[in-house]
Amino acid sequence: MLRKEGTVCRQKQIANYSKTIEVRNLAKCELCGKTTTFGKSVSHRSIYVTGRCGKKVYPNLKKTTVAVNGVRKKLTVCTRCLRTSRKTNLQRQ
Repeated sequence: MLRKEGTVCRQKQIANYSKTIEVRNLAKCELCGKTTTFGKSVSHRSIYVTGRCGKKVYPNLKKTTVAVNGVRKKLTVCTRCLRTSRKTNLQRQ
């Protein structure tokens, strides 16, 4: 009996993991491909480094309607691409 419960629990873990993978893929600019970056958060106490832990930095994404080749599309775009699109031929609508 314990094994069956363990396999059900494992299946739930796998299902939850696949959902988190889908969420992670949403944090991506559709024009330039900018995604999540990873780094370290370093805590200091006077002149000593007391600890390091990982952190994620997500891109600043906005949903906008952009005209691409004369067709309106709703895209998830980073703010850098939005700023560049105002200066180039890509038209915001």
